[in-house]
Amino acid sequence: MTSSETGPDRLLEQALGAMSADRDDEAMGLLDSLLVQEPDHVHGRYLKAALHAQAGQMDLAEAGLRAVVADAPGLVMARFQLGQALLVRGEVSETKALWDELTGLPSDSAVGAYARGLLALAQDDVPSAVAQIEEGLLCPQEVPVLANDMRRILAQLADSQPPPAAMMLSGYARQV
Repeated sequence: MTSSETGPDRLLEQALGAMSADRDDEAMGLLDSLLVQEPDHVHGRYLKAALHAQAGQMDLAEAGLRAVVADAPGLVMARFQLGQALLVRGEVSETKALWDELTGLPSDSAVGAYARGLLALAQDDVPSAVAQIEEGLLCPQEVPVLANDMRRILAQLADSQPPPAAMMLSGYARQV
């Protein structure tokens, strides 16, 4: 039996705290401990995959995000981040299929608008991308870090520069 100090909920809380303080190595250790106790803990697996993305370990991140989306298809940010990873690799068709539910979200969904905008950008439709991202920024923001990234993408587009791939993979999981 686990104590309340080392149980999965406490480890998840501590990992989120470490991530928020940019102590990613500590967060990874806490998530590893959590996943030893509960290997199927979907949020722990998602956060670990997100940390892999942050560290540039894209093969591990993609594999982890794919597994999380398969087990918890309703976890919107995992689906969104997997799509971003796929877009960075140029997998537009796969991203379209993955994001079908996201792009169909109502107009008051920031994530839906961002997904539509990033897909438009991947297809070199900059005017549509800008319009969708701007629409998303007008919506309530569940993940402020994501909104910041979208603002940076708009600034890059205003300067006629493509956004760097790393910008597409910020630490959205830190906001869970």
